[in-house]
Amino acid sequence: MLIRCPSCAHAFDLADESLGVKSTVACPSCSRVVVVRDAEVVPPRGDVTMPLQAWTEVALPPPTPEEQAAARSGFSLPRGKRVSLAVVAGPGNGNLYRINRPRVVLGRTGAGATIELDDPEISRSHAALECHGARIVLRDLSSRNGTFVDEHAVEERVLQDGSEFRLGRTRLMLIVSDEG
Repeated sequence: MLIRCPSCAHAFDLADESLGVKSTVACPSCSRVVVVRDAEVVPPRGDVTMPLQAWTEVALPPPTPEEQAAARSGFSLPRGKRVSLAVVAGPGNGNLYRINRPRVVLGRTGAGATIELDDPEISRSHAALECHGARIVLRDLSSRNGTFVDEHAVEERVLQDGSEFRLGRTRLMLIVSDEG
């Protein structure tokens, strides 16, 4: 049976089918103890998180002078599209951030990042999401714990609609939809 860790959202195979619902197992990704009854069973089609929940839209703070300068230096939001980041697992699960500027920094709460995430495993300025028109790039900002796409550490990765990535114990999904 494939289950998902409720802390880091890592999907892994529960080797011993004979475990009861109150059994525990260590997550191979974050080493947290997972109580089997609290873990989410992953559908047989694979490790895909579907945003089927009520979202809480979180407003971004006004752009900083650095962000305004970035907007003038070649970054631009995709025309006719709405770009959002949804927290699909971990601290802040259910929050939806509408990206209203072409470059945002993701970081730990209280550190002054554009999007602050309440996860102690996230660096102050952990990663940046940069829009170059329709091309959207996730860039690690020399974070301590890394930025992961498909559970592989990345320094930079082009994302598509529905792409998921992980910072600390927080898993986010990029959502690109038609404006309207």
